[in-house]
Amino acid sequence: MSKPVFEDLFKWSGRRDRKSYALLNLGMLGFGLAAVVLWIIEAELSGDPETAVGTGILLFVLLIAMGVSAMATTAQRCRDLGMAGAVAVVTLLPYAGIAAWLAILAMPGNKGENRYGADPRGLKA
Repeated sequence: MSKPVFEDLFKWSGRRDRKSYALLNLGMLGFGLAAVVLWIIEAELSGDPETAVGTGILLFVLLIAMGVSAMATTAQRCRDLGMAGAVAVVTLLPYAGIAAWLAILAMPGNKGENRYGADPRGLKA
């Protein structure tokens, strides 16, 4: 059983398994793209620059919250791999960050409990 996708989104401790992390990232990508597309459509249809700016500020705040959540869940995923959560900062680097993110996404987590907590899938070592 996998950890629920929307559990512990802003929690900087604990572990997150591959499936939960992948589904969360896919959901955030889809939601972010849909929000930007709707903002562009709203800006074009309203014809009022002030409305578009207000909506843009709201979208910016939403994207910041999603970024913080993404870093927290990436730190959880790093802990599932047995690494310190601070390793998640590597994903912010240009080019190397994409490779690091793909590695974090693809590598299987530690089975059973590790020094960062219990297995999020509930498996025993």
